[in-house]
Amino acid sequence: MTSDVTGRRAAFLATLTTATARATEDGSALTLLLLDVDDFGAVGARLGPARANTLLDGLARRLAAAARAEDVVCRTGGDGLAAVLPGAGRAEAESLFARLQAGLRSDPPEDGPVGVSAGIATARADERPAELLARASEALRTAKEAGKGTAKATP
Repeated sequence: MTSDVTGRRAAFLATLTTATARATEDGSALTLLLLDVDDFGAVGARLGPARANTLLDGLARRLAAAARAEDVVCRTGGDGLAAVLPGAGRAEAESLFARLQAGLRSDPPEDGPVGVSAGIATARADERPAELLARASEALRTAKEAGKGTAKATP
């Protein structure tokens, strides 16, 4: 796997399916980090669709640059990003999120500051990709409710 940014939702789901099967097969850890741009509707309205999309691509590249070589960063559609972290647990996902946040603070995107929130879920034994994704999505929802720029993990 690679930290290059892959395509959109279909590529993300294929990556997650492959990584989940591999983790189940060899008993290794797998963690999913889902990210969402805070107040993206307002950001998109201010920038327009083309520049908002460019901003998202830039965020995906930043996330990939902060990730490990074996991690896979994907755009998931809309304003969503994901990092599939094979062999990693919650601590690695939290560290990746912290590195992204630090980079956004120290070097804001050209179009202005932007915040992200994150949901983290570590795969359980024999968990299906859809179940892992649902738990990460729920953690992301909880993070957004807790306040912008936060990350929450499922138990």
